[in-house]
Amino acid sequence: MTTVSVWFRAGSRFDPHSRPGVAHFFEHLFMGRTVREPNKTERFTRLAARGISYNAHTSYETAYYHCTQPTSETAFALDFLLDGAANTIVTTEDVAHEKAAILTEEAANRSNPAEFSWRAGNDALWPGSSLGRGFFGTPADIAAVSLGDIAAFRNAYYGVRRMTVMVVGDIKEADVDTAIAARFPGIATPDIIAPQREMFSEPLHRTSHVHPGDSETLNFCWRIPGQNGLLPRVTLEILAQALGGTMLSRLVRGMRFEKDIAYWVNADIELFSDTGRLRVMTTVASSNTPLAIASVAAEIDRLRSEMMPANEQQGHMRTFASRMLRITMDPLESTWWYGWQFMIAGSLYTPTDAIRASEVVTPASLQEAATSLGSVSLVGIGPASID
Repeated sequence: MTTVSVWFRAGSRFDPHSRPGVAHFFEHLFMGRTVREPNKTERFTRLAARGISYNAHTSYETAYYHCTQPTSETAFALDFLLDGAANTIVTTEDVAHEKAAILTEEAANRSNPAEFSWRAGNDALWPGSSLGRGFFGTPADIAAVSLGDIAAFRNAYYGVRRMTVMVVGDIKEADVDTAIAARFPGIATPDIIAPQREMFSEPLHRTSHVHPGDSETLNFCWRIPGQNGLLPRVTLEILAQALGGTMLSRLVRGMRFEKDIAYWVNADIELFSDTGRLRVMTTVASSNTPLAIASVAAEIDRLRSEMMPANEQQGHMRTFASRMLRITMDPLESTWWYGWQFMIAGSLYTPTDAIRASEVVTPASLQEAATSLGSVSLVGIGPASID
């Protein structure tokens, strides 16, 4: 199996202030119809009939488009993406047609507390900034997008000089270079755009979003530094893992196995070019909300005040190494691992590099990382207010 992808520094942080959501909107249109294949349905049907899986994603700083397929179909998939990158057609009718799908997607995200907590958490952690102004845009923003908005965004952030092509799998690099040169002869030096540095205001301490039901989804976020090297990143990854996400994690053991108040507790980090966040997310019965909040606060305090026992730290190191090895076995996971690094950090660390870095993480460095966390921004989504 292989994965081919094209990346652009064109995430939602680049949305015009007057038109939030346009980056994600354009992702829906890009690759859809081309001069060679003007029928979108037929274009994607031909792709799927060859066993090729296509998808696209817009994050806060990047947009990428990818195909995963048997190795024998790599050339076809790469040609599909390069054709779209060079020759996508977008008309007023395309924009109008796609609005219904995007409005449905936004509504589905808003009605699902676990999914909505991701953007609600960022909105509270970076209020009023490009990271906290609404990833999709409001329904009114989506409805107002015009062909002119799409064309302006495309001209500003897309184009061959702003494209990165990545192929993961058993394929000759020279074949990829030949395919790109045939489609884009005489490529100039890449022109990668970075978001403007921002002065972020203080996070919102507690935010509530009313949602019907008898459960509360809680999203705890802390600001952390952005891209600043492999070892700090791995240290924060292991710190997040110590809190949630595995059977060894403290909050999973405490809130599921000991207190029996949550089915699971997730924890992760997300890094941007200039900032980042560590997040803990769980869902509990509304009556258990105070106990869940206290449980998270207690574990954070414990990680700050006490060094983690060496045997626990070693267990997290082995769990982290297993996760890195799984990345090497999955072409799509590898695509994200390398593409995101290159586009955001301008570096390329392998999963093996990350494993080696984890071997020098110590209980003392984990305690230092926990101590460096600022005040928590807590978002609750459920029937009761957590304010």
